[in-house]
Amino acid sequence: MRKHWHDIPNVRQCRYRELEQQRETAQLKRFLEQFTIDRASVPGIGPARMAMLESYNVETAWDVTDGNVARVPGFGPILTTNLKNWRRSLERKFRFDPSKAVDPQEIAALDRELIDVKRKLEDNLVSGAVELTQVRSQIVTQRNILNEQVNRAYHEMVQAEADMKAAKA
Repeated sequence: MRKHWHDIPNVRQCRYRELEQQRETAQLKRFLEQFTIDRASVPGIGPARMAMLESYNVETAWDVTDGNVARVPGFGPILTTNLKNWRRSLERKFRFDPSKAVDPQEIAALDRELIDVKRKLEDNLVSGAVELTQVRSQIVTQRNILNEQVNRAYHEMVQAEADMKAAKA
């Protein structure tokens, strides 16, 4: 746990690098999340089907994936293709801006997550020290009890040997 605690800055650095490498995907996500299905004109998707999609958390163009749409009852290959075509038409309008930095909200979310991890590790380290103190105390108590039993057994053995020598003489 201590090693993990000390490693948090390295973890942050690696995760930040990942955010940097995924900037294009993050920008695409923000772009596609602006387009909601209920405002789109997708063939075969009326109010009832839109409600069904929403109930399965498929609400924006970003949410339109094979896996997400496949979970929605009543959406076969034709409706799925219509939704994917709508998403692809929006993706063609997307332009990656390499000059944009990582979204500050993503950095803040990363920092919050690592603060939580650090706090949990610190709590475990503190409680671990208390637990070790309790275990040490239990060991010392048990050792004292065993020492008394060993000493008693030793004295009984010495007495038995003395009694045996006296009986032979």
